[in-house]
Amino acid sequence: RGNYGIKIVYMKKKIGVYIRVSSYMQKSEGGSIEFQRDRGSKYCIDNGYDFELFEDVMSGDKVERKGMNILYIKMN
Repeated sequence: RGNYGIKIVYMKKKIGVYIRVSSYMQKSEGGSIEFQRDRGSKYCIDNGYDFELFEDVMSGDKVERKGMNILYIKMN
């Protein structure tokens, strides 16, 4: 019997990995931004996720963050 033209497509889940450090000094001193990027990327690769990184260098108390705003837009 045929498959009646039905095609099954398996899609990978796409993950947005948000990375942030509080200051340019923290970033330039080899702070946690590289660790966050490596850890987030490794998690996604190890679990078979398609992913995109979003990054900000600014205080966590700021509401308007470019990287986070782009992530929110892509979620919708």
